[in-house]
Amino acid sequence: MVKGAKKQVLALVILTLLGAGLRVYDLGGHGLWADEMFTLLVSSGEASSQLGPCFRRECDGNPIVMDMERFRRDFLADGMAVRPAAVVRDVYRYDPSHPPLYYMVVNLSIGAFGASEFALRLPSVLFGDLTIPFLFLIGKRLHSAETGMLASAMFAFAPYELYFGQEARMYSMVLFLAVLSTWVLLEISDDSRANRRTGWSWWAAYTLTAVVGIYTTFLFILMFGVHFVIAVGRYRHDRVFLRNWFLAVGVCGLLFVPFFLAWLLHPEPPPTGLYWLVGRRPLIQLVSTAFENMLEIVWVKEIRPYKFMWLAILLTAIGTFVVVRRRIGWPIMWLMAPPAAVVGIDLIVGTHASSVSRYYILASPVLYLLVALGIFVVRPIALSYGLAGLVVLYLAIGGYSTVKGQIYPRLEFKEAARYISQTSGPEDSLVLISKSPTKVLGMSLAYYTASPETVTMLNAKDGQTVDWALLARHLRDHDRVTIATIYSWHRDSLDFSKQVTVNVPFLEFVEQRSYRGLEVFRYKKKGA
Repeated sequence: MVKGAKKQVLALVILTLLGAGLRVYDLGGHGLWADEMFTLLVSSGEASSQLGPCFRRECDGNPIVMDMERFRRDFLADGMAVRPAAVVRDVYRYDPSHPPLYYMVVNLSIGAFGASEFALRLPSVLFGDLTIPFLFLIGKRLHSAETGMLASAMFAFAPYELYFGQEARMYSMVLFLAVLSTWVLLEISDDSRANRRTGWSWWAAYTLTAVVGIYTTFLFILMFGVHFVIAVGRYRHDRVFLRNWFLAVGVCGLLFVPFFLAWLLHPEPPPTGLYWLVGRRPLIQLVSTAFENMLEIVWVKEIRPYKFMWLAILLTAIGTFVVVRRRIGWPIMWLMAPPAAVVGIDLIVGTHASSVSRYYILASPVLYLLVALGIFVVRPIALSYGLAGLVVLYLAIGGYSTVKGQIYPRLEFKEAARYISQTSGPEDSLVLISKSPTKVLGMSLAYYTASPETVTMLNAKDGQTVDWALLARHLRDHDRVTIATIYSWHRDSLDFSKQVTVNVPFLEFVEQRSYRGLEVFRYKKKGA
């Protein structure tokens, strides 16, 4: 694909710049959704003052009522400062399932640029774009420069990567660290460079990268399995290399002890991060869901065609066959570890996290590598180049549609909030109903809403029903009511607007607006 070192560098620079441009495109245009609002709260060191003790559940059987005016006054007007100690404190209290490093990085970003969607998402953009050149280097070592360049191009344009590259969560950062640490270890384990690559500085670089990865998210632990296969597969007879690798892993474990002890000795029982995924599912269903989520990494189901799905599966199978035939085990381990871990945890804990696509993100680089490898073993060579162009064009169309918001859409809290502000007064009632009401959901609306002054969050019991008596008592003193529902929890039930007027007879339906992931219903009291 690219001949000569200078042409390779030039092509890689252009590709990295294109990837950066796509990731920056309209970065602050779409509003923060619930997980991103949670990132803002924790990263600002303000989670303790804003969330309080009952942020993920109803307190003592009562619905959550949030003072939106106070939130806007005390939080949004407060200048964002660099405060790592407060960030670590809030992580232990509200998100112990994730280590604090990512939140500290975002704290630096919003401390430097202010609390904005752009500043909040900027770290994800940078880490996602920096992954491109290192994925090229791994592909070049695995097979050829052409393989590395194609895998990097797929990563740069893939809708899956662009979505997480524009999201204010830690997944883009941990993916970069996974790719970087793997490249460093491959460099160390290269026989042709052993004499100058196995010095303490390279092992220190590997150890540091791995420690940063663990402190970003526990997902990184899966990469140690990949690296074990690299170490044993390449240097199983070299005791010095194996000793150095195990020593590096041991140092990583020791450096992680402080976080683990603080988490273990925390005085308050932390909320589980999978509380919204509770519910056992059969193994076959978990495996099927895992396969579908893995496939979405290389197939854009929203734009089809279905034939490309089978092409992606075929190319992945060819690439897998090639590495198996060459007795290279680490790509297989890299491919299988994330889905196997998620399905295994679901079976043990009784959850269905297999349905969440972000938990497979560590497998995405090796999928691009295997597809690229499958393409470049096709002959004649002209056909392989044609396939490469087809795959890149297909993903680029999907990538552009992603940054435009046409596919992989986020919840439109921002647009819904603007509508609520235009149609509601300060004394009106705003009720937010979802399967798992949290203050963070209310804050995602409050962040963009000028009125009303409060929002009440109610739980849809079992994901199906509302406590209508409780809702009626709450709404009796309001002449105008706005009800927002999230995640379409009621889509399999009767028409929600009719349910409200039947169960709360003093209300009269006015208007309904639909947004991505949200529906907004307006009512007024009869005779008002």
